Amino acid sequence: MACASELPQAEDLADRCHAVLDAIYGAYTLGWHHTALDSPSTQTELASEALFLAELCAKLLPAESPARAEALGLLALLRFCEARREAGLSPTGEFIPLHKQDTTAWRAELITQADAALMQAFSLGLGGNSVGVCAGPYQLEAAIQSAHCERWRGRKVPWPDIARLYEQLLTLAPTTGAQLGHAVAVAESQGARAGLTLLKNMSADALINYQPYWVTRGYLLALTGEREEARRAYDHAIGLTENPAIRRYLMGVIAAS
Repeated sequence: MACASELPQAEDLADRCHAVLDAIYGAYTLGWHHTALDSPSTQTELASEALFLAELCAKLLPAESPARAEALGLLALLRFCEARREAGLSPTGEFIPLHKQDTTAWRAELITQADAALMQAFSLGLGGNSVGVCAGPYQLEAAIQSAHCERWRGRKVPWPDIARLYEQLLTLAPTTGAQLGHAVAVAESQGARAGLTLLKNMSADALINYQPYWVTRGYLLALTGEREEARRAYDHAIGLTENPAIRRYLMGVIAAS
């Protein structure tokens, strides 16, 4: 076992992989959130460092280690996100949500690299079986991001496939974020009311301070024509939003409704 001052060996990384990957993902999420919206250089460096560590982790883990498939899944996930980072802001600093982004602004080389890492992860983790049979959470999240890239490839976003991927993700990692993503995917593939039903099964009281829940709630309520309820949800989300660019975007959504 390596002591605190030693560089971990490959066999140590395999044992620590889950915690290491979670830490890398947390660092990248923090960096990506700020760089996509506020562009401070220190946060840009944090996102870049997290991407570097994901690449290093995937490289150092032994080929025969089951953990390597998840490390490659995380690497693919971060590359997909990084490919879209600069497209999240307009030239004037306004927030652009994923479905409205200009896909020509996405970085093709990173998407290609992400696809390659994801395919390698599946080949290691699944032994050639269909997606999701044995895939870990990061592989499934990367597969969801790859599906969103179908628009970049000139095809429609495959919402039914995304909904199924979220169902598989929820069996492994039933996070609030995955529940929200699943509700949106179901709304897009089966109708807004089906997605809203899933959302209403979640406890609004428990999520009173969780901004993404209220944004999603407002979006699905608007799709079902419940405009007043949608405005109230968006208003609540605005009160929880610290980022000026996102706040301006949400205020624009309300003004346009």
